[in-house]
Amino acid sequence: MDFLFTCGWCGEENELYGERTGFWNNRFWLPDTFDCWSCGGNSTVPAPPWTPAD
Repeated sequence: MDFLFTCGWCGEENELYGERTGFWNNRFWLPDTFDCWSCGGNSTVPAPPWTPAD
């Protein structure tokens, strides 16, 4: 599932893919940080709950 995160440097939305994990596949794993597609800045992924991308 894809989730939207806002870059802490430029404010652009970034879409990250979360892999399903857990016994029932009802949780998602995301990296701790991501690189913004727009400015290249490195931002931290906030704690859940996350906003699913449409």
